[in-house]
Amino acid sequence: MNKPELITIGYCQINQNNDENLIAIVDKTDSLKIQNIRKVWTANTITNKIEAVNNLNGINCFNEWFSE
Repeated sequence: MNKPELITIGYCQINQNNDENLIAIVDKTDSLKIQNIRKVWTANTITNKIEAVNNLNGINCFNEWFSE
């Protein structure tokens, strides 16, 4: 990871639905909504494996460190 990147777990959505199983590498930001999502994986609770999410369309992440 590059220094301006962070890992966020449980703060992303797929098509406006919260998904606590998403893990993402994102760029640091001072805003609530993260503009640049680098990579996403999902924790598959059926297979107990971490799987890559290749299509980032519809994925939004929120900055868990955001404060006004």
